Amino acid sequence: MARIDSREEQEQERLAAKQGEAYEASYEILMSEDPHAMVEADDYRITASFEPAEGMYGPGPDGSLAWETPGEADNQHFEVIVRDRGDGRFLPGLDVRLRVFDAEERKVAETTIPFIWHPFVFHYGTNGRIPAEGDYTAEVAIAMPRFHRHDEVRGKRYARDVAVRLGPLHLTPGTKPHGPE
Repeated sequence: MARIDSREEQEQERLAAKQGEAYEASYEILMSEDPHAMVEADDYRITASFEPAEGMYGPGPDGSLAWETPGEADNQHFEVIVRDRGDGRFLPGLDVRLRVFDAEERKVAETTIPFIWHPFVFHYGTNGRIPAEGDYTAEVAIAMPRFHRHDEVRGKRYARDVAVRLGPLHLTPGTKPHGPE
């Protein structure tokens, strides 16, 4: 990476690193609960994590928020976390796709993973289905981001599509209990 010379640029780097450290602390708590794997590729740290399917708020038909329970077939919540490899900050606004393969390399799930606002760990996530308890491998593909990158020195990042494989991970189908609001 190019050299950072000014005090202002050094302070920006320091603050970005602090943001990454704060995100890392929350990330570690979330990852301690569920099967996950992380890999570094190009300018990214990419994590795939899995847990029982769960409910969440989404936009309702009248524009208000509505509680959505997992679909009848859903038995897994697929999560992908994408961070900057250098400073650890979460990367928003990405096109993230996930494919899940069983131990025999048969594709058992394929989906786009949208952004989810989370109370303390932003991530990409959606509910889906695995056929049974067992070992699975995740393939995460991230399209080159369409967002602008600020800064002539530090802005030349995330310059191509990236695809990684993570796992195997032992997964168990399930749905988190949830009740009325």
